[in-house]
Amino acid sequence: MRNVAARLFLLALLALLAGCGFALRGGTPVSAQFPALTVLAADPASPLLPELKRALTQDGVAVSDTAVDGQPVLTLSAESLGREILSYDERARVSEYLLRYQVEIGVKLGDAERLPVSPILLQREYGFDEQAALGAAQEEAVLTVELRREMVERILERLRRSQLAP
Repeated sequence: MRNVAARLFLLALLALLAGCGFALRGGTPVSAQFPALTVLAADPASPLLPELKRALTQDGVAVSDTAVDGQPVLTLSAESLGREILSYDERARVSEYLLRYQVEIGVKLGDAERLPVSPILLQREYGFDEQAALGAAQEEAVLTVELRREMVERILERLRRSQLAP
């Protein structure tokens, strides 16, 4: 009897979710908004740039490194990665850091802004123990890679939600 009640509950829950218009994000590829895109960065050596280009290509976008007439231009105008002290322990030594990663992006088509320049900020906290300083450095490196991957996803999501048509 419990099994039947649980199934009925799940069925009712699914019907409610379907009725309210709930849908999972990320269904539309970036190529639906931007079939071709020029990607430029203020820092051409940015480690984010190759990851972003690869993700765009996998999403069906024809990516170019040089501006082409009539093709939208995605610009990474600023990118910064910084670390701040978040807290100290009872001996006034650092016990936590905050890692901040910010990128400013915008999309133009000719002189018209299709996606206004806006920042995307990601941050992560992590503990620091001076007895395990090597491990903390490795943790920061891992967090940096994770932040970069998440930044690529955030940029793609912002492009999916933008409107190319004037």
